[in-house]
Amino acid sequence: MKRLRDVLTPLANFFASGVLALGAKLGPLLWQLPPALAFDADRLAMFLALLPRSTVEAATLAQQHDERLEGRAWTSADVDRPLRHALEVRHPSYRDPTLIELLRAHGVALVIAGTAGTRPYREAKEEIGVLVKTDNLRLMHLMHHHTNSGRVALFFEAHDWLGEIVNRERDKCTGWVVY
Repeated sequence: MKRLRDVLTPLANFFASGVLALGAKLGPLLWQLPPALAFDADRLAMFLALLPRSTVEAATLAQQHDERLEGRAWTSADVDRPLRHALEVRHPSYRDPTLIELLRAHGVALVIAGTAGTRPYREAKEEIGVLVKTDNLRLMHLMHHHTNSGRVALFFEAHDWLGEIVNRERDKCTGWVVY
């Protein structure tokens, strides 16, 4: 496992493996980090700097593939399109404002992972006294708070719930709207 070190050739191999053959169907690229990989700002910055920002840059990078892709590499782009990247982090050490600064500087989206799928269920029960099944939720909006906390808020829509809505956190919530 490279753990974001010496990744130029693996990145070249990835882009030479046929990703560019998707053409206009190529969507955002998700880079999922292992749960045990702790935050290292310098190492992450080096990785993010290597990510191509367009299909032409990706094709140029793909040309640096190793011998494993010899004779079967895809190293060209049909047209120059922007590439979008998203980073999924799972180690608690990534709760660092520097992460948000790095991602912004490199134009990379942040993916919230881990137990995020269970939080709306738990929070609905703790904060407003209702039971919601997680498969009954739809993510409606993600908002980054522009503070040093790096806090992100997720807004969900629930189609059905059990119980009566009661404000259980009056010190934190002065009101809400249900529609």
